[in-house]
Amino acid sequence: MTIACVILNYNDSNTTIDLLEKIRYYQTIDYIIIVDNRSTDDSYEKLKRYVTEKIHLLLTERNGGYGYGNNYGVNYGYQKLGVDYAIIANPDVFFTEDCIRVLKNTLIENDQYAIAAPVMTNASNKEEFNIAWKIPTMLQDVLWSSSVINKFLGSKILYDRQYFQNKDICDVEVVPGSFFMVDVKKMRETGMYDEDFFLYCEEKILGYKLKAKGYKTALLLKYHYLHKHSVTINKSFKSLVSKKRILLRSKLLFLKKYYKVTGLRLLLIKLFFKLTLVETYLISLFKQWRRNLDVKVE
Repeated sequence: MTIACVILNYNDSNTTIDLLEKIRYYQTIDYIIIVDNRSTDDSYEKLKRYVTEKIHLLLTERNGGYGYGNNYGVNYGYQKLGVDYAIIANPDVFFTEDCIRVLKNTLIENDQYAIAAPVMTNASNKEEFNIAWKIPTMLQDVLWSSSVINKFLGSKILYDRQYFQNKDICDVEVVPGSFFMVDVKKMRETGMYDEDFFLYCEEKILGYKLKAKGYKTALLLKYHYLHKHSVTINKSFKSLVSKKRILLRSKLLFLKKYYKVTGLRLLLIKLFFKLTLVETYLISLFKQWRRNLDVKVE
C-alpha cells in the first residue's frame, strides 16, 4: 500500500519547509507531494530545493482554493505514483510516524472507512473542542453562523463528550480538514473536494459526499496531532471580518448546492448572514479595544 502526504502551500513556504524537515525521512510515507497553489511570493523557488525522488513539487495553473489544490495533489499521486492512501496535511501541523501506521491499518482493516483521523490538539497540547462534528441540517448551518447563538445555545452539531468516552475509535461524520488520511479510490469515487468552494466548508462537503455513498469516517481517540491554528490562513486574510465573509459565502453556496435552498428562504438566509457579518465586525472592534486597553495597562 503506497502512502503520500499532500501539503498545500500558498505564500507560506517557511511553514511548509518546517513540516517537510520533520517528516521527509519518515519511512511510513512513500511520497511527499507539495502543491504550490500559485503563490505570489518566492515560495515555489524556495521549495524547489527540496525536490527528490520522494518529494514532488507541483505548481498549479491558478490559485483555485483549498479543494482545488488538494485535488491536484491527490490526483497526481493516484495517476502518476499509484498512491493508495493520501494524507491531507496543512503546513501548520505535526504528526508522528506511529500515528500514520495506525491510520493506515484502520483503513486497511475496515473497508467501510474512507477517512481515518487522530484527535486535533492545539499549541498548548490540549484537545480542541471541535475534534469532530455532525453534518448540520439546513437550520443548524444557518443559525450557528452567529457567534452569539453559538456561545449561548451551544453548537448542536458537535458530538457530546460522552460519545467518546471509553472508546479507542469512533464513527463520526466530519473531522477537521487540517490532517487526516483518506482512501484515494473512495475519495475519487465520491467526486473529490468540491472545487466550487475556494475556502471553508471543504471537510463538511467531503463528509456529506462520503456519507451519501455509505462510507464512514473513523476518529482515533488515542492518537493526536498538533495544529497551530490557521497560521497560513491568517497570513493571507488578516481581518476577522474578511475571513467571516468568505466563510458565509461558502456556507451560502453549500446551502444552495447541496440543500437546494431557493426563493424566500434563501433571501432570509442572506439577510441573516449580513447580520452575522455586522456581529463579527462589532466583535473585532471589541477585541481591538481590549488589546489597546491591555497595552495601556502595561
